[in-house]
Amino acid sequence: MAVTAGLGLTAVLLVGVGSVGAAPGDLDTTFSTDGKVTTDIGTTDAGRAVAIQSDGKIVVAGFAQISGTYEFAVVRYGTDGTLDSSFSSDGIATIDVSSGNDLAYAIAIQSDGMIVVGGATGVGGANTEFGVARLTSSGVLDTGFSTDGKIEFGVGAGDDVLTGLA
Repeated sequence: MAVTAGLGLTAVLLVGVGSVGAAPGDLDTTFSTDGKVTTDIGTTDAGRAVAIQSDGKIVVAGFAQISGTYEFAVVRYGTDGTLDSSFSSDGIATIDVSSGNDLAYAIAIQSDGMIVVGGATGVGGANTEFGVARLTSSGVLDTGFSTDGKIEFGVGAGDDVLTGLA
C-alpha cells in the first residue's frame, strides 16, 4: 500500500500485492470510490506529509490558507477514504502556531497515538522558526506538550524549517 499527498490535501491509495481483482499499483477503489480523495479546507491548501496509524487510518499534514494566513492543517481519513469525524469533530484540524504563516511539512504518529506535526512558522516574515504541534488521537491540541500543545523556536540567526520527524 502506498499513500501520497499533494496539492489540495489529496490522498491516493494504491493496491498492494495480494489484493483480489486488481494488479499491484492499481488505484484501490475501496478507498473513496475511485482510489483518491481531495479535501478542501481554506482558500489554498497543500498536503505535504502522510502517516498511517496502527488502525489503518490515514493522517495527512500540510497547510491551509484561512482568512489570508496559512495555518498547519491535519486531516484524518478512515480506511475507506472518508473524513474521520472522531478527529476534531469533522476530520480536519487547523493549527495557528504563530501570528504569521505556518506551513507543516512533516508528521509522525507516536506509539501512544499522539500526532506530532512540524514545519515552519512566521514564513514570509523577518525570521522563520521551527514549529511543532502535538495533537491527541481525537484531533485536539495536547496541552501536556508545552502549555498549549504547540511551540516555535529558532536555532541561530537564519531561517529554520523542520522538514522531517521520526
